[in-house]
Amino acid sequence: MNLNPFTQSVGFATQLPFGDSTLADNQASLLSFQDFPASHDNYLDFHDLSQGIGLDLAARIDGQLRFDGAFDEASSTHTPEQLPEWACAYCGVHNPACVVKCLTTGKWFCNGRMGSSGSCIVVHLVKSKCREVQLHRDSPLGEAVLECYASGNKNVFSLGFVPVASDNTVVLLARDTPANSPAVRDLGVDMSQWQPIIEDRQFVRWMVKVPTDEERARSRRLTPQQVTALEDLWKAQPEARLEDLDVAQKEQENQLTPVVLRYDDAAQYQAVFKPLIKLEAEYDKAMKEQQRRENITVRWDVGLNKKKLANFYFPQDDVEVKLMMGDELRLRHRCPSGRPAWEGTGHVILTGGSSEEVCLEMAKPEVP
Repeated sequence: MNLNPFTQSVGFATQLPFGDSTLADNQASLLSFQDFPASHDNYLDFHDLSQGIGLDLAARIDGQLRFDGAFDEASSTHTPEQLPEWACAYCGVHNPACVVKCLTTGKWFCNGRMGSSGSCIVVHLVKSKCREVQLHRDSPLGEAVLECYASGNKNVFSLGFVPVASDNTVVLLARDTPANSPAVRDLGVDMSQWQPIIEDRQFVRWMVKVPTDEERARSRRLTPQQVTALEDLWKAQPEARLEDLDVAQKEQENQLTPVVLRYDDAAQYQAVFKPLIKLEAEYDKAMKEQQRRENITVRWDVGLNKKKLANFYFPQDDVEVKLMMGDELRLRHRCPSGRPAWEGTGHVILTGGSSEEVCLEMAKPEVP
């Protein structure tokens, strides 16, 4: 008797609680069987597969199991090459209404939160110490640079909005805008209603929208360590992408030797610490080169030693920028008349403390 399991089929079954003793007694009333037609070419017979699969059976299986060869799992999400220019440099969200451009680095970031920390754009602004942003041209507010209406201040951490009752709109004003300034008087706004545009480490949603749950589900998830490493990589390679992070970390690990408690000789000690000291010096140099201020006004003078003195205000709104006596600064001036740009170096001989006024003694007498 050749028993074929496909010649019987369960018509219906009811689900009983696990361990119910009535299941075996009432099988006849719960299950009904019926025979298929004698011809069952469309069904596969069970065979003993211990000796392998025959060619005829393999051919039949191949004919009935169909796979969609055109499906590509990666096609459901954007690859780095397919992402638009305005995609978030952290997570890849590219909704124009949700992204903001950092004017200092030229990179785009979204307003979605990174876990329990702030949004991508706020995290980047804090870590890179940037302050100026621009909205996307296809956003509800258009391609606008966020700045104070009265003073032109572009520091987003000091900007806020005040409603204008007459026009049913809002106006951006800096936190330190005087209540009696001409712009405030002309608009007739009440500075007591001032509210910041960044609340709880995120831009207000009427200005920059938050990505939806679906967009967040398709986005990349970066750890705080990856974000910090990526920001450090951008300082040396501004055009680097997330894919370059692993390569840079592996190259750095290959160049460094782990520190040990005991060394065989002085040569081993030097081989271990020399690369570490070099990396630290390069990092300090990069940090100092980033401490720059633009659009300053210089007042020239001559010291008692007949050397040129440059007096100017150097705002120290950055915690890491601390000028001290003897620090070296470089002044650069782009000549508007078409002449080559001028630059000169000097040493700080006087700092104004709270007034942020700096006196720089130039090394060379040639000044613009």
